[in-house]
Parts: sequence; structure tokens; C-alpha cells
Amino acid sequence: MNPKLKNMKFKFPALLLAMLLAAGVVQAAKPAKGEKGKSEQGPASVPGVSEDEMKKLGDARKAAQEVPAVKDAKAAAEAAREKAKAAEGDAKEAAVKAAMEAGKAFHDAEKAAILKADPSLEAVLAKVEEAMKAKGEGKEKGKKKKAK
Repeated sequence: MNPKLKNMKFKFPALLLAMLLAAGVVQAAKPAKGEKGKSEQGPASVPGVSEDEMKKLGDARKAAQEVPAVKDAKAAAEAAREKAKAAEGDAKEAAVKAAMEAGKAFHDAEKAAILKADPSLEAVLAKVEEAMKAKGEGKEKGKKKKAK
């Protein structure tokens, strides 16, 4: 028997085992289904906004969710969104527009509640909104490229 082939017999199982172990490590590193790659970094970072400011904004946003006007606006936005999902034909466009308007009303009510509770967050909110708008514009550009 050729010595090279005999030596290969011992290397092949070791190579196969190494590949299987590596595949297991890669699979373990992937997020489980339904987790959508959640990170454990905490709040999202926004240029020009410190981690403390983001935490303060997050706490203010949570408190704003308990304000009755915000709760009502959120419920109206959710109802409008469900109506838009169920709508068909000509009614779909009007329902989607109404859902977008209800979503904006919710956003405005939440923003007003945050600023009423802590007016010092106005600059932070402006920076966050600007970053979200820029991120949204990037998504729109991506959609246009795919549509072409």
C-alpha cells in the first residue's frame, strides 16, 4: 500500500471532524429564529448624542407611553394600520394614507409628552429624528435601486 494513501486515511477523519465542529460553531453564533439578530449593546447610537442622553430619552419615551393622549393616539394608529392591512382595491390607498396620518399624530403626541416632561430633550429629539430621517432616505434609495 502506498504510504501517502495510508497517511491520508488518518487525516481525512480528522479533517471531517474539524469541518463539522467549525460548522457547529458558526451555527451556534447565528441568532435563533424570531430573534432577528438582536444585539446586547443597548440603545441605538446616534451621532452627537451620548449614551446617557439616549437613556434619558428612552426613559422619557416610556413615561410618555402612560400619558392618556399618547395612549389614545397609539390605539388610533394601531386601529388605522389594521384597517389598512385589511383594505382592498380603491379603499386601500385611502386607508394607508389614514394610517400614515394616524401614525404621525401618535408620533407628535408622544413627542409633545416627552418635551412637556423634560424640555431639555428637545435637541436630543431633533438629532434622533434627523438620524432616523437620514436612515429612512437610505432605505428609500435602496428600494428605488431594486425597482430598476
